Amino acid sequence: RAKLGIAFAALAVIPVGLVAGITTRVPVRRLQGTASAAVRQEVELARSEVERTMQRMGRDVSLVGEAFLADLVTEGTRLSAGQHQAVNQFLRRAPFLIRLKVIDGQDVVVYEVGTGSGAPGGSGYYYAWRARRMDPGQTLFLPVEVRGPTVEGNVTSLPAVAVLLPLHADDGAFLGAIVGEARASEVFAGLEQVAPVLPGVITALLDGDGRFLYHSERKRDWASLLEEPLGEELFSGDAQSLDSADVQFRTRTHLVSAGRIRLGAAGGPLRLVRAVPLRTVNAPVREFLGWVVLTGLAILTLVMGVATVAARQLTHPIYQIREAASRLASGGEVADLQVLTNDELEDLARDFR
Repeated sequence: RAKLGIAFAALAVIPVGLVAGITTRVPVRRLQGTASAAVRQEVELARSEVERTMQRMGRDVSLVGEAFLADLVTEGTRLSAGQHQAVNQFLRRAPFLIRLKVIDGQDVVVYEVGTGSGAPGGSGYYYAWRARRMDPGQTLFLPVEVRGPTVEGNVTSLPAVAVLLPLHADDGAFLGAIVGEARASEVFAGLEQVAPVLPGVITALLDGDGRFLYHSERKRDWASLLEEPLGEELFSGDAQSLDSADVQFRTRTHLVSAGRIRLGAAGGPLRLVRAVPLRTVNAPVREFLGWVVLTGLAILTLVMGVATVAARQLTHPIYQIREAASRLASGGEVADLQVLTNDELEDLARDFR
């Protein structure tokens, strides 16, 4: 009876297990693929938001530069009171820019206006050094720290993104540069505007040296753009490089999707990263597999019950006939056997009458 029960259960469970295994692979792959596609789309949306912001900044700086500021170094003129007022009004209405600077060929700031601006005559060496390495017509975006407002007599630093436009003479000689500066928190606000589809997603922005300019869990206040790397666990144990335009890979703990944000033809890229914990990716997979296991156990219990009943129905007449044969062999009487199987066993039971 036990062997028959095991045989019945095996005949029923093995096909069910094979079918469940085959059908489970497709949903599991589909769930994982959906998670990967969602994270990849989030990176693309966030990158588009940031790039649109930077493009608008570039157009604004180029517009005010061509209209008013370029002549300060190309012609050696000065702004009139009306022109200075127009630049101030433009800057107040610009959604991102907080400061404008003009630097001449001797690395001297000849004009500065905006939040925390100082008197002309300061050094613009860094911007001029970067501008000299650019070709005419190029635009460069730089993550920098600039002078912020004075608080209680102390000058604060302000994380910013600078737009750098070089100025050249007709013969290609370097004349100077126009610089527009904007708060980094506003330029990169698109990183938070694109809400993650999956819970627990980490958003990060890395510079060319792998330092986090932004980290949705550890570095959201933009206190410093010179922060040392945070969260190396995002990339630990992974040999792939983030230098390619778009890449997606898995680490020991995260599914990582990254895309580049170009900083102009003369600048290296920033890397926008979305990392979702694998436990989040696998949560619907685990739930699905849990239901598969519960369904399998329910089927196994049902099959074992049916197999037990079937084995009893098959073996009970055999036990009756065996006991009757044993009594006959010992000279005993045999009562009518109630074997109603409609087969050879019922015929054999009649022979005992």
